[in-house]
Amino acid sequence: MCLDTVDKEIKVKEGIGWKAFLGYEDDTLSSICFHSHQPAGKWLRDDNRGHLQAGASFQRYPAGFHIHTNKKHAKEWCSDGVRRVKYRKVVATGRQMGANVIVAREIRIFTAKEAKEYDK
Repeated sequence: MCLDTVDKEIKVKEGIGWKAFLGYEDDTLSSICFHSHQPAGKWLRDDNRGHLQAGASFQRYPAGFHIHTNKKHAKEWCSDGVRRVKYRKVVATGRQMGANVIVAREIRIFTAKEAKEYDK
């Protein structure tokens, strides 16, 4: 997943959004891009210090977890499963396929129980 365009200014430092996954069993989720298992309920860090290149704009931005700000857009990206996540240490924001996306160094995936409670 890469941004199509990158915002010139980052306006958010932390928050709650949606991340798409290939699927999951209880609280172990499978990453779309890296096919690795990511546990829910603990902070995860992306230590990749590389950069990615935005689609047609060719803008470079720091690597990190890509988080959707809208559940509907996350589901459009991958209908297998989406889960709410907390994010912090934002390194870029922009748009992908018409949706607002945040790139952050750290995320905490909500557990299934937390997700149910939060969505009430």
